[in-house]
Amino acid sequence: MSVAVAASAGCSGSGNGGAAAPASGASGAATPTTTTVPIVGEPVNQFTFSLGECANRYEVGTQIITTRVSCEEPHQREVYATLTHPAPFGEPWPGDDALQRYGLRLCYQGFEA
Repeated sequence: MSVAVAASAGCSGSGNGGAAAPASGASGAATPTTTTVPIVGEPVNQFTFSLGECANRYEVGTQIITTRVSCEEPHQREVYATLTHPAPFGEPWPGDDALQRYGLRLCYQGFEA
């Protein structure tokens, strides 16, 4: 079972690309406004990245869009390591939580190195 590790603000973070921000109306009460952020890069499946590739993540309404971008340009995420879970082939799926803990532990170790 292989796992790609992407650094994003220390191995986690929502990477919110565009969010609603409160603004004051004439009465002084907050009124919602939206900020549009241009989507940069080629939209791709988030599970198709390889070691050394970089990405941005955008939340558009209820959708999350992941784009591949050049690492030479500003970016939110970078695959800096790949891991293989030690479970032998054919073992039952350890569960999302167990795999998340495994990946985060090794992510932080690799990020600090």
